[in-house]
Amino acid sequence: MVFVKDNCTGCAEFIDAAQDPKLAGLVDQERLILVVGEDDKAVQRRLARAQGVEEVLIGAQPARALRVPGAPFFSLISASGDEVVSEGVAFGVSQVRDHCRHGLAGNDQSVPRLELDE
Repeated sequence: MVFVKDNCTGCAEFIDAAQDPKLAGLVDQERLILVVGEDDKAVQRRLARAQGVEEVLIGAQPARALRVPGAPFFSLISASGDEVVSEGVAFGVSQVRDHCRHGLAGNDQSVPRLELDE
């Protein structure tokens, strides 16, 4: 999950990647799930037309549940949905992509949290 917002220079690359994920270096099994605030109408409109997004979540609940400090930020969630495998500031699509690939391969150097906030 990548958390983005309006008027965020660091978020622009992720919003662009939603338009063309292959150009951003994502492969078929890599999917973007973007989280946008309720007030971020410009980003919502842009993502509504995006072909490369698995899902767009709107609202503050995902950020609260994952204790996200702000955008741009990413959280790699386990397949079961009950563990944050890795997370961090999103410095660009390639950084997040590579970080997630390493994490999924069991080579993540960050310290994961063991459970989500209820």
